Amino acid sequence: MDRYQMSENDNESILEISDITPPDGGVYEVVLKNAAGEARCKAKLNVILAKTGKGTEAGPKLEAPRFTEQIQPIIVNEGQNAEFRAKYSGQPEPTIRWYRNNEPIKPSRNHDIGNGNGEAWLKISECNQDDVAEYKVDAINPAGKAATVANLVVRPPAGKLAGSVKPGSASQTVMKATANGTEQQGTQSKSPQFLQKLNAINARPGENVKFVAEIDGDPQPTITWKFNGRNLMGGRDHKISLTGNKATLEIIRVSASNSGTYQITIKNPNGTATSEAKLSLQSR
Repeated sequence: MDRYQMSENDNESILEISDITPPDGGVYEVVLKNAAGEARCKAKLNVILAKTGKGTEAGPKLEAPRFTEQIQPIIVNEGQNAEFRAKYSGQPEPTIRWYRNNEPIKPSRNHDIGNGNGEAWLKISECNQDDVAEYKVDAINPAGKAATVANLVVRPPAGKLAGSVKPGSASQTVMKATANGTEQQGTQSKSPQFLQKLNAINARPGENVKFVAEIDGDPQPTITWKFNGRNLMGGRDHKISLTGNKATLEIIRVSASNSGTYQITIKNPNGTATSEAKLSLQSR
């Protein structure tokens, strides 16, 4: 039986290769033609050798990277240290890279990065609100690539909120009379405010990205999202959600048209607060 089988299904063209051997590795190209012109698409097939051998299987052992233990979400108090750790495997030894909101992290006074013996780590000292973000670690070698992602949340000190709040955001205090004629002080309502503001994101074309804000207010604020000053509605390419006090805007498979400024506005009868951040796209 021919190991190469070609088929078409609706608008899909499929090439299936059975019983892969090392000589099958290489670049494959599909060409579409009609009277109006032609289009081409290429993809590379890498063959991972299970073991070294002779003849067609001679060569170094290749094993695609994978994370045997992924990094986990972290919540710390402001001023505390945080540490992400992951365990990985791969042959040859993968290259490890760390990212904050898809931007590369470089070693610095507050960022200690290292890896060895199948373990990678990122240590962040004296965390503050600027460290709140999505963190990612990549493991890359000639056989492939793996990634794991987790968030870091930094609790502000008691009585302090992350980011600035508009004037008049304090809770409204009322005095209540009791049966014995004394008065008790209580909180009736609270203006909208951000416990965590939006963070800028630098992404690659085709990735999914999320803007996340943690909000507070009583009664619970309503939420409006905008992109470059225009209202955004949830749909196939934009998913908007509110879970607990976490407001999320997810953008599916970003492209150049998604680059710009995103803004979230939260509002209740006691006031309004806004936060904004930019989405930038990296060149491939």
